[in-house]
Amino acid sequence: MKSKEYSKKNYSEWVIRNSLYWFSNYNKWSLEESEEFWSVSIQEDEESAIQELDRLINDYLLREKIMKKTEGVREKIALKVLQSIEEKIN
Repeated sequence: MKSKEYSKKNYSEWVIRNSLYWFSNYNKWSLEESEEFWSVSIQEDEESAIQELDRLINDYLLREKIMKKTEGVREKIALKVLQSIEEKIN
């Protein structure tokens, strides 16, 4: 079994849990947390497993950044759609 720690300052719970959800298709894992770190234990002690987990974490880090940067635009789009629907109903 191999373990890897991720700092909570750099990795949100959303990033870690979404990554692990998809990592479940690849390998068995367990998650523990302390005040400062997420600790992921991977059943198979293969470097390719760690690489896959890191790839998924990087992917979800980028998704989180994009979500934060586009939040205002997405809210405006949703508001316009709802206003358009309301106009058609009335």
